[in-house]
Amino acid sequence: DDYGRTWRQRTVITALFDKMKSQPLSKWMEVADKVLENVRTDLDNDTILKYMKDAVMMGTTQIHQMQIPVNGYYRNDKNNEFPDAQGWSLVPTNGITTDYDRTANSEALRQFIFKYDGKDEFKYKPKDTSTVSSTGKDYDE
Repeated sequence: DDYGRTWRQRTVITALFDKMKSQPLSKWMEVADKVLENVRTDLDNDTILKYMKDAVMMGTTQIHQMQIPVNGYYRNDKNNEFPDAQGWSLVPTNGITTDYDRTANSEALRQFIFKYDGKDEFKYKPKDTSTVSSTGKDYDE
């Protein structure tokens, strides 16, 4: 399943980061050159290397992550909602109905980026979604 696959990928990336974070930038680039030969992504290698360099130069020591869509705020769909998709799709919902609605997931991402302190595991705290648009911004902001 997709969650299992992304969990495995995050586990590998986190383990690699934990092992490499005390290494000099030159070692990061050496390892990246070898690893990137086996990576398929829409990012080019130069972009990935730039992000890695930025993380090292900022002194980043931890990786904080979240999963989108948030557990309890999606449903599975096979080609009904998104007919061009091949296989199953995860359709974001508001956690109450099964209607397509990305508001809760947008709000969860906003909370993760702007309010999460990194001390405990991130837990999405729903707010009154009647004042939130599908972009995750309050209408009165």
